[in-house]
Amino acid sequence: MKVKIEPDNVWVCSNEEMIVEHEITNENTFPIAFRVKVTNRNRFRVNRISGTIPAKGNFVLQIRRLKGDPKSDRFDVEILPYDEDLITQD
Repeated sequence: MKVKIEPDNVWVCSNEEMIVEHEITNENTFPIAFRVKVTNRNRFRVNRISGTIPAKGNFVLQIRRLKGDPKSDRFDVEILPYDEDLITQD
């Protein structure tokens, strides 16, 4: 799969609140599904923790780090091909 996330790294050197936008670009000819996981849910807010991105589309992920001393927290973006036929219906 071809997916690009820019910026792919952010360094935190302050205890102030910080908001960073990451653009996720789907370079594939098929849609993808994403999910964001953070190591400390009390320190981070994410504008959308999961969703889909159409083929050749993009999404701007906004992550807010709340005020506090810097720690070695991180977030991960999990990405898979999206196939609506595989979604179970109740």
